[in-house]
Amino acid sequence: MVSPSQKRHAAQGLVAAGWSYPRFGDRGRGPIQKEPPPVPKTKPSYSPEFKREVLAYQASTGQSQKEAAEHFGISANSLRTWQRRAKAPLGAPEPGAASETPEAELRRLRRENRVLQMRCEILKKNGGHLPRPIRERFAVILTMKETYPLTVLCPVLGVSRSGYHA
Repeated sequence: MVSPSQKRHAAQGLVAAGWSYPRFGDRGRGPIQKEPPPVPKTKPSYSPEFKREVLAYQASTGQSQKEAAEHFGISANSLRTWQRRAKAPLGAPEPGAASETPEAELRRLRRENRVLQMRCEILKKNGGHLPRPIRERFAVILTMKETYPLTVLCPVLGVSRSGYHA
């Protein structure tokens, strides 16, 4: 079936021979693919022996990472990761992982503990349930804001701090 706009465009010479209007989902980007190309479920896993063999090959031949990766059919990123891990001592944290001193970790854990204790106390004082209407939540915040900081009260009661101050 030919629409009136298609007839008008054909009469004006806007439609070339063999051209047809794209289907709805097409958006002019070519034919619609019925099935997307297959996507691998997981990335391939390589044995430690294979990784050592690839690293030894690259070191002995002096090839670049890209050339060695192409030779073995692996990605250059995988080879780069293997090299980085091989240079690190055993049991060392991954590069880029934040290392925390024991004192800093203790301070962080104590702070988290205080916040969790406050959250439990807030819920206990409310009888273990949160008030439904927002006005009741704001009333609870008004009564407890002298005892607990708003940074703890608002998330526990499901209210944004900006909503409370508005």
